[in-house]
Amino acid sequence: VYYNKNIEIQRSIASLTKLMTAVIVMENYDLNAIVEISRNAVKREGSNGDLRPSESITVRSLLDMMLIESSNDAAFALAQQKNNFVSLMNKKAEELGLGGTHFTNPDGLDSPNSHSSALDVAKIFSYLINKHSETLEILKTKIMVVYSSDGKIEHRLENTNELLGKTDEIIAGKTGFTDEAGGSLILLTKDDIITVVLGSPDRFGESEKLINWLKSAYIWEK
Repeated sequence: VYYNKNIEIQRSIASLTKLMTAVIVMENYDLNAIVEISRNAVKREGSNGDLRPSESITVRSLLDMMLIESSNDAAFALAQQKNNFVSLMNKKAEELGLGGTHFTNPDGLDSPNSHSSALDVAKIFSYLINKHSETLEILKTKIMVVYSSDGKIEHRLENTNELLGKTDEIIAGKTGFTDEAGGSLILLTKDDIITVVLGSPDRFGESEKLINWLKSAYIWEK
């Protein structure tokens, strides 16, 4: 850890929750399986990814929607495929030794008993991208188009990470925001450094400051 402040404080993490959702999907689902989107999933509060009721779409495409556009609908639709999905999220948190983390939903909507910490989020992110490299490729993607399984419905995805492509320092990342959690952002730099900002009114600006400080505070050898 090169710098930390309140690194173990428990707080809401908004859509950074979807990092653990992605872990459970990668370890329990067939990415080529077809999912039929429920009306309840489409009605889910927050970013929707433009899914349609009764649309059929692959697990892989829903994963893309969830990680690139932060679609709550996609996260909810994925979780609906297993009755114990959130339990699997919490079991995985225990396996990874994340004592400050507990989940009550798959998308990060505000909930009294849903929380994590900057340290735990960094561990989830590191586990996800190292254990399941396909998700890193998704999190690197600025723009993508995915289709329903019959090819009739097109979904144009644009990454919610405004820093992606702005500088070559940043390889990948994931955003989050709710009224309770504030702004959150996790990033991976080209030097394999992970930065985490939680509860920020300026998540992109503060993350840039952290990365610029890292570059000046340490000597990086190739």
